[in-house]
Amino acid sequence: MVLLIGLVVMRPDNAAVKAAIVVGIPLAVYGIAFSWRRLAGRLGMCQCYLREDGVTVTDLFGRVRDAAAWRDIATVKETNSAGILMAFRRFEFQRHTGHQSAVIVLSIHRAFARDLIRLANEKIGPSGS
Repeated sequence: MVLLIGLVVMRPDNAAVKAAIVVGIPLAVYGIAFSWRRLAGRLGMCQCYLREDGVTVTDLFGRVRDAAAWRDIATVKETNSAGILMAFRRFEFQRHTGHQSAVIVLSIHRAFARDLIRLANEKIGPSGS
């Protein structure tokens, strides 16, 4: 915004080209990020799958990065964060062995977060989450 205001106030040579560059770079970055999220979702990359027997998390290439059976999970800790630009929930799975896994759920995926809480309460018990 500061660069755009500076281009309007100072009126340098080729202000239109410079303004297009200033506006185009953030739009290009946003477009690439949006496209990457869509592609990653379709290919199953960086996903968390809820199953009746446990939770599976995949990595950047769609391979299983971490998996935990409900019987191996001691507690599920939930942390909420809300800001101007983004809101999310973080779920930490503490296993009986001490190993931790974390899943971050954006606020737009409320149904997934509700299902995760429901399954954790059913399989671990209300005292565990």
